[in-house]
Amino acid sequence: MPTTLDPETPAGAHALERLTHERIGWLTTIDPDGQPYASAIWFVWQDDEILMYSGKRAMRNANITDNPRVAFNLNTDPSGDDYVSMEGIARFAPDAPVASANPATRCGRPIRTCLSRISPANSRDPCS
Repeated sequence: MPTTLDPETPAGAHALERLTHERIGWLTTIDPDGQPYASAIWFVWQDDEILMYSGKRAMRNANITDNPRVAFNLNTDPSGDDYVSMEGIARFAPDAPVASANPATRCGRPIRTCLSRISPANSRDPCS
C-alpha cells in the first residue's frame, strides 16, 4: 500500500512516527460473501509500505486473493483522537524476507516468537 502521508504536515509526521514504531495494527479484508473481516496483525513500515506477516492458512490471505481491497488501522487513544486509518490494495510479496531475516522486524527473531512473549507489563516491547 503506497503512502500518501505528507511528512511535512504535523498529522502526516505523527502518523509516520506511529507506523514506524508500532508493530500491531488492524487489517480489514472482505470475505467472499462481502462480510468485512478485521484481524490484528503484526506489521512493519518498510519502504513506504506496510509489510505484514501472516500464517499461510489465515482467512485474510484467501480474502486478499479474492479481493485485494483492504483497510488498515492503528489503535486510537482512549478519547478517539489519535488514529491512523488507510485504505489500499494488498499484494502478496513472496520475495520479501522471512520475518526472522528482515532487519526491520523487532529483535530479528520470528514474529511468532515475539508474539508469544506479549504480556500486559511488556506490551510495548515484546522482544526485550
